[in-house]
Amino acid sequence: MNEFQVSNGIFFPPFQPNLEIDTDYYIEHRTNSYLHQTSLLFYQFQSKEKEQIPVIPDGCVDILFCCQSENSYATIYGSVYHEQPITIRKNCEYFGVRIPPAYTIEGLKPSMKEIFNRNYPLAETVPLMTFIEELFVKEHDFQGKVKLFMDYFGPIIKPNYTSKSLIGHGLNHIYTKYGQTSIQELAEETGYSTRYLRKKFNDNIGISPKLLSDIIRFQFALRLLKNKYAIEDVIFESGYYDQPHIIKEFKKFGSITPQQFINTFNCK
Repeated sequence: MNEFQVSNGIFFPPFQPNLEIDTDYYIEHRTNSYLHQTSLLFYQFQSKEKEQIPVIPDGCVDILFCCQSENSYATIYGSVYHEQPITIRKNCEYFGVRIPPAYTIEGLKPSMKEIFNRNYPLAETVPLMTFIEELFVKEHDFQGKVKLFMDYFGPIIKPNYTSKSLIGHGLNHIYTKYGQTSIQELAEETGYSTRYLRKKFNDNIGISPKLLSDIIRFQFALRLLKNKYAIEDVIFESGYYDQPHIIKEFKKFGSITPQQFINTFNCK
């Protein structure tokens, strides 16, 4: 197998804007990075009266715990392909963990790639889950929940691809370029055909290199807008051709235009 070198680069954490504005409060904690992705993103929020919250594509897998004293539960969610709602309980505290595609959960059935665009009760995928759910209900401190998660899940959540592997190099290439790349460029860099790369990504991650690149570029553009970049600058920095192009991509992934995002999320 070819060996690949990892270039230096910085990546931003994946972003779910509605979790921040459609909840009573939202906090998060990030761990160190691996392959220029945030290794794990921990977050906590209190739901409002809404029973659904829209989520957008981010290429990650989320584990979400409902920490209600009665009828607690946990669900594992794969990244969606376009905006769609997840069902939550009203006025409930939730604790979540976002896991990027370079990682795997050992023993998880279905596999990480099979979770994309789907969700499953965590109790059906991880042994002793009912016991662990009860521990999250009893632990009220956010950092305490982070430690609890790492105590039980840390040993089985591991990097699935080394920087010298084809998939690891491909992920690094996509993330360090903020999604502004093509499968043809990746093929030229690695020496493998586009067909082979597409098959390897679909078989191992459950998503094609092109779709993952488009999602990462969309996420990058969202971050720039959140940081109050002008739309014209976001188009340039994100590598979109023009305003119709970025509007088309935003509607495809988020059912919203860049200007609507600015207005909705107070990015002025």
